[in-house]
Amino acid sequence: MKLGRACQITIGSTNVRESYEFYRLLGFRKLAEDRRPFPWIKITDGSIVLLLYQNGDNYLGLTYFDRDMDKIVSQLSDEGIKFVQRGTRENIFITPTDTIVVLVKADHEAMFVPQNKMLLDLTEADYGIPERYPNPALGIFGEFSHPVADLKEAITCWQKLGYKLHHQTMEPYPWALMYDGQMILGFHETNDFDHLALSYFSPEVIARVEQFSEKGIYTTEYTGTGGSPENVVIRTPENQRIFLFQA
Repeated sequence: MKLGRACQITIGSTNVRESYEFYRLLGFRKLAEDRRPFPWIKITDGSIVLLLYQNGDNYLGLTYFDRDMDKIVSQLSDEGIKFVQRGTRENIFITPTDTIVVLVKADHEAMFVPQNKMLLDLTEADYGIPERYPNPALGIFGEFSHPVADLKEAITCWQKLGYKLHHQTMEPYPWALMYDGQMILGFHETNDFDHLALSYFSPEVIARVEQFSEKGIYTTEYTGTGGSPENVVIRTPENQRIFLFQA
């Protein structure tokens, strides 16, 4: 856990109440809420933790927590990481893959730790059984997806940050999965998409899309490699994307 011992994905929102209601319909529940230093709501689907943060910025990023964060920041700085913000509690850097990483000095043991499975945890026998997918709306979290210009460079970058290579292939284009014990990152050397996204998987996408429509959540067909009515894109209130792929 080189970056910290608790992790969440932070989503910049212009209206956290509106965002929360949207994610609630996608199978998330509230963990905590406050208005300091900006309005925020922390949510989970049991597999990942999201922080909806109304600070005026629109972004997806990673936030790590550790009570010994001073040591982690010092070590990263010695290894050449250039921080764009340094503080007594919060430190920020941006990776070569354009991911904002926030390192927070806080008691990681007080943080909620998801216990549900991610896609890497499913056995082959589980794939075709919808009941084994923890999120009742989206299925199962697969990866925090990154488009990259150079897969090799991305792998090297994140290995230095404590991630281990879990899977790599050249088909249908160069891509890889990396894991640090808390978060799964997917790196895709492709022009199929040009933005960070959360990727989920389900064995029954068409049925789930119909349920979304009944709730007022609409999808579009994923038009990249492997595009089909069974691979769709959900656009969030923050204008971010959630990919839902047929498992």
